[in-house]
Amino acid sequence: MKYELTIHDAAEPNGTIDMVRLARIAQGITKVADGALQLRLRGLSFGPGRPSKDKLALENAMRITLTGMRSGSTVLDIECDTFEETLPNIQLDAFRAEGQTDLKKTTPMGLFIETYHIALDNDGRKDLLDKNLLKELREFRKAFRGPDERMTIANRGSVKKLELDKHAFERIHDLEVAIPEPSLTVVNGHLDMIRHSKALIEIKPGKGKPIEGFLGKDLTMEDVQRFFGRAVTVKGLLHVRGDGKRLVEVQRLFEPTAGDAYFSRNAASETVEQQLQRQVLKKTGKQQRDIAGKWPGDEDLDTILRMLDE
Repeated sequence: MKYELTIHDAAEPNGTIDMVRLARIAQGITKVADGALQLRLRGLSFGPGRPSKDKLALENAMRITLTGMRSGSTVLDIECDTFEETLPNIQLDAFRAEGQTDLKKTTPMGLFIETYHIALDNDGRKDLLDKNLLKELREFRKAFRGPDERMTIANRGSVKKLELDKHAFERIHDLEVAIPEPSLTVVNGHLDMIRHSKALIEIKPGKGKPIEGFLGKDLTMEDVQRFFGRAVTVKGLLHVRGDGKRLVEVQRLFEPTAGDAYFSRNAASETVEQQLQRQVLKKTGKQQRDIAGKWPGDEDLDTILRMLDE
């Protein structure tokens, strides 16, 4: 599929482009498209690890070719294939089947354009954004050279034209800072599989609303099948989407002990973060903020979980 990226009021002479800027444009488009695809396939845009058998295929799917450059401002001619052509053996739309664009007919450039529209349009699907993806959307600002530059991207009418300027990146920054960083969480409840998805699970506490979750890189559906319909304790990271929805990245799950009921007993009246805060104070005498800087970062999951279990 063919696209045109036009740089308006460019710092370079008409019809030319600096190689450093060109590299930043290429990297920015690829990272946004990759993150948006990962969010749909795995539930997380950027995170540790990726199944090795899929890594090469996904990298190949992100190939975008510069086929020419024209004057009239500076116009880049770009081509890329649909995911139906480049990912024939990977199930698409596995994470979010309902109300989502058919990824098979989409290209990396199309996903790049769509993701910006989601962030900038008031009625955009903010559940298809997370904090790290918004960071990459904002990072594309580095491909601009002056405060008055604009970029437009279109493909001859088949998708809504995208226009980016400094005001667009300011709006994206506002969305990004409104989303909290991922935080450690422990949830106790009954485990179920969401019917319309092959990647989502649902944790139903004894009281309160069900919590959706997705599996971390070290878990597969085969690992958790024996827990479906049973009470479990789930440990992992709590992620917040652009629309405020919360999902748990499941790092570990096991049959609950008597003490684990402590979490489900308070689910109706407290958020997951409040449960964690109270448990940290009880177990260690430390405020959650005292360990927050170590997650994610210097401390691994096991280290922080031991702080809760001591």
